[in-house]
Amino acid sequence: MTQTATLQTEETFTAPTSSDPVINAGININDYTSAGLKIYGEFEFDVTPEELWPYIATVSGIASWFPIILGGSHDDTTSETKGTCGVGSKRYCKTLGMGTLDETILYWDQPRAYVFNAKNIFLPIKDHAGAMTLDQLAPNKTQFTWAIHFEYKGLIMRHIMPSMMVMFMNLGLNGLAKKLGGKGGKMRII
Repeated sequence: MTQTATLQTEETFTAPTSSDPVINAGININDYTSAGLKIYGEFEFDVTPEELWPYIATVSGIASWFPIILGGSHDDTTSETKGTCGVGSKRYCKTLGMGTLDETILYWDQPRAYVFNAKNIFLPIKDHAGAMTLDQLAPNKTQFTWAIHFEYKGLIMRHIMPSMMVMFMNLGLNGLAKKLGGKGGKMRII
């Protein structure tokens, strides 16, 4: 069930009714992974979901704020929508010090939400699914949520990687909030 609110500008938006933005986006994360939630964060930006989407969904957009992503490419030839980004699309993100992340889009609802899987021989994780959602809170105010599910593998890096990733995520996303406007937010280890 959703609630509809009318703002002073007479623009109508749908307010979230659950405390879990991933559920609000219609995503059942268990369709993509059996792993538990390990990293979670919410950020607020003073832009619309349509304006924020390219920053969270494209390699060039992500590389513009995420300090360890240097660039990369998209391959939409495997997408269900052939030639446009969607379920099945591949994303290759070149990283600082970890090689290239091989990502597959598992769920796609532009500009509202997507789920992706990331793999890399250097990552001390398995069964990964990252869900990114955008909820319009008001005109020009969007909440971005990033929920990352995975299981650990290996012994040493499993203790370092989560803290390191959260530090870079917070640094990058709060920098993006300064660029776009908004109060930012915080990623945290669960």
